[in-house]
Amino acid sequence: MKRYDPQPEIEIAARIGFLSKSIWLEYFASGSVAWKNRKWADLVNRGHFEKHWSQYAKDIIVPVAKDRLVRLYSGDAVSAPPRLSVIDHDEIVLRSFLNIQHAGVLKVGKFESELKMEDSRLKQRISRDDSQKFPDLFVKLAGPNETQGIGIEIEISRKEPKRYRQIMMAYMCTRPVKTIIYVTNLQTVKNAVAAAIRETYFPTWEKPVGFVALSDWQKDPLSAKIDFGEYTSSLEQLRTEVKKSAA
Repeated sequence: MKRYDPQPEIEIAARIGFLSKSIWLEYFASGSVAWKNRKWADLVNRGHFEKHWSQYAKDIIVPVAKDRLVRLYSGDAVSAPPRLSVIDHDEIVLRSFLNIQHAGVLKVGKFESELKMEDSRLKQRISRDDSQKFPDLFVKLAGPNETQGIGIEIEISRKEPKRYRQIMMAYMCTRPVKTIIYVTNLQTVKNAVAAAIRETYFPTWEKPVGFVALSDWQKDPLSAKIDFGEYTSSLEQLRTEVKKSAA
């Protein structure tokens, strides 16, 4: 029997810093229950992954940067494991990426950890503005608007008002992001972001900011309704709509 090759798991885990058993079972596993359990255990037993450092991070494994296969599939670009406090958040981010990817419309998709690693390497060669914002997930979607970068922020808890003001100020300088989407079920987050937009005079006419319910997003990120205030849209519409030029 051909030995199981965990390349897909290693590649995605190296990019975001971890892999959970629930995500692995849903997006990567195949075969019988016994075979799935054996393959999951082998990810650690064969040295490709190790358990998360926190004893409370149940069924969370992280790639071993020095492992031969990890180096083969990801080089030295291995993201650090997430803190225990953000694992739930990062699982939503990873599921968002995988759902969009599996829909077959993802042209570019990068996690915050990847963007930060790329930026730190670039800063070793040239001077950069430290005010740039790295979204939880940055995507470009195949279609008529595939050059338009979208920054996706997953918000499952509210930040301090000052932090939202800092984020909006930073997004003004983040040229690759042309549209910002906040994914949240919390009205307090929507209120705080709206206040930060007003207080920073954020140019929403140039860089729209939308809100989408986390519950709808988790069902289908492409069709979930995004509220931009004066109009509603969706990722699918942002991907495919061709704007009419002024006469």
